[in-house]
Amino acid sequence: MIDYLSLHSNHKDVIESDKKKVQVDCVDIARILRQYEKKDFVILKMDIEGSEYETMLHLYKNNALDLVDIIALEKHPYVNPFNSNDIIDYLIKKSGVEVVNWI
Repeated sequence: MIDYLSLHSNHKDVIESDKKKVQVDCVDIARILRQYEKKDFVILKMDIEGSEYETMLHLYKNNALDLVDIIALEKHPYVNPFNSNDIIDYLIKKSGVEVVNWI
């Protein structure tokens, strides 16, 4: 079991709740993806309210991003720790992942 803040501290839902921390049980998505092989066709849909930046970096660092064929990703620019989508876009492109509209 891994505990993480469910949302970044500057997310509107956290602010509206008086910034009370909420912890949730999590799984390591990189570990799950590594159960697949490159020959498998994997689609990943991600809407995780601002944690997509750290998650994409985690997937890349743990050799799991290149196991994804298509990703539907909602980026939340108000919580981007990199102040630019360029880094995430670069990692996705470098890994050969196709990005589609998440809706």
